[in-house]
Amino acid sequence: LVGLSFVVWNLSAYHWARERYEGIVWSFYGVMETWGKAQDLAMGLKRVFDILDLEPEVSDQTDAVPFQGFSREIRFSDVAFAYSPDRPVLKGTSLTANPGTITAIVGPTGAGKSTLMNLLLRLYDPDAGTISIDGRDLREFEVDSLRKNIAIALQENVLFGMSVRDNICYADPKADDGRV
Repeated sequence: LVGLSFVVWNLSAYHWARERYEGIVWSFYGVMETWGKAQDLAMGLKRVFDILDLEPEVSDQTDAVPFQGFSREIRFSDVAFAYSPDRPVLKGTSLTANPGTITAIVGPTGAGKSTLMNLLLRLYDPDAGTISIDGRDLREFEVDSLRKNIAIALQENVLFGMSVRDNICYADPKADDGRV
């Protein structure tokens, strides 16, 4: 009976110690997992704040005027642009887009199609040449009003996991039902 009691007591003590050991190991694992997530979050926030701290490459001129739309043409005249000096993207590019017409910009990947639209939105200013709307240099317009009045249809259709109405109202949340 003493021997049996000794065996039962040792087995019970062993199981109790094993459970405590496993609990400590899993707690340590949980702490390390939480620490890893916190580090990922901290790095992500650092990148976000670095981006928010960047100064825009383009800014309004002191005498910039609001953009109201165009009636005659959008003209790219001998435009040159490079993201880095050793790799020019556009060189001597000229084109005209008139209201009521369709202007298609086609070409292989890397030809500068998206760059043309980025320049039109003044995400960048051209290195050479001019972009004008109705004969007025693009740099004479306020950047915010220009971007609010120009829309670009991209190749990729982007829809959010919301209703069709919410997707339509994404750019203008205050649009009424008639406008939608």
